[in-house]
Amino acid sequence: MEQMRLVWQQIKASVIVSLLHLTVFVFLAMSLMLFMKTVYMTIVILIIKLFRNRPKKHYKWEPMWDDLELDNSTYPMVLV
Repeated sequence: MEQMRLVWQQIKASVIVSLLHLTVFVFLAMSLMLFMKTVYMTIVILIIKLFRNRPKKHYKWEPMWDDLELDNSTYPMVLV
């Protein structure tokens, strides 16, 4: 009985330590990935804010001419 307990403690210690090392490595890698994503998104947002081209508004400066033959049908139809 004592020998089985000793074997179990040896196996348990080696398995648990190995699993703990693996989980620490996985969590470290995930934390690094999350940090890199945050840095990347911060850089992208700063570039967009600094170099964003604002659209220029183009207005039609010529008035619409009335066509005597078509009467008011040259104007766009608007539903009110």
